[in-house]
Amino acid sequence: MGSISSPFSQCYFSCDLYRESRESYTNGSVGVSIGVVNLNSYGVPMNVSMQYNSTGVRTREESSQVGLSWNIQSGGVITRTVMGAHPDESPTLGYLHAIDTFKDVPVQDRDSIEVLALMRGYDLQPDIFHINAMGLSGKFVLDDDTGDAILLSDRPWKISHDANYDQWTIIDEGGTEYVFTEKEQTSSSAYEAIITTAWYLTEVTNRYGVRAYELSYNRYGAIDLPDSFTGQRIQIVGGSCESSDQCTSGMTENILLHSSAQQVLVDEITSNNRSLKFHYDSTRLDVVNGQRLERVDIRNLAEETLYSVDLYQSYFGPDNERMRLD
Repeated sequence: MGSISSPFSQCYFSCDLYRESRESYTNGSVGVSIGVVNLNSYGVPMNVSMQYNSTGVRTREESSQVGLSWNIQSGGVITRTVMGAHPDESPTLGYLHAIDTFKDVPVQDRDSIEVLALMRGYDLQPDIFHINAMGLSGKFVLDDDTGDAILLSDRPWKISHDANYDQWTIIDEGGTEYVFTEKEQTSSSAYEAIITTAWYLTEVTNRYGVRAYELSYNRYGAIDLPDSFTGQRIQIVGGSCESSDQCTSGMTENILLHSSAQQVLVDEITSNNRSLKFHYDSTRLDVVNGQRLERVDIRNLAEETLYSVDLYQSYFGPDNERMRLD
């Protein structure tokens, strides 16, 4: 059965969460990377670089702040794909609450119950969370009983969140702790409320409890996301859908989702002996309210610039609808 598809993060196309940009012998892709700076703060390495995806341009793909098919690896992010009608933590109707209403239904009644649940607005699908941070890469979902994160791999990481899902913490196998608190908000025509679709890395602590990195961000105007997701919504044909039998007479219709997300872009990264300052330009021709990364300053702790990495972009296409890195 179809269900409403989710809005997605503004880094959907530019983050390495949804497609593989590394070198591969199976699809002919080539790993291309331009280094900005390699940091090592209290034993924790961070490589800031620009990565190119050579697997091809997706339909309706928009350029990142670096350029088409490029992204900048600078810290990390947890993004969420909302599966179904509501975020997991949404009161009453979200997966973590709605699943309790239907978990004891006999297997033979599941199909009609799913229709009834969808008609009444319950969400029976867990959201999928994607991790991409300083060498960490993986997915997890939330346990429907405890709300704890279940990592979809055998890695011995510990993942936790606060009571309101405003903060995520990951501790890797070496004891390094990664904290994600900077939230990205997305609105969609499928939802009445604004949804958190990403949490950006704000702090890294080494295994001894010493803070190795701090990351700060700036917020810019919302940008429209590509209308690339269609979903299905069930409409009842007669009746009030008070029972699962009545719901089986429903019909589905395809819907096109329109989404927009507030831009959250890294502003500064501070380590024990260096800091990075990111500068953006807002005169992009291809995306309304879009930002273009024009320079990264590498500074000492006295905020004196040691050197800078300048980026140059240009536009192509009949209506300058694509920005590329020159």
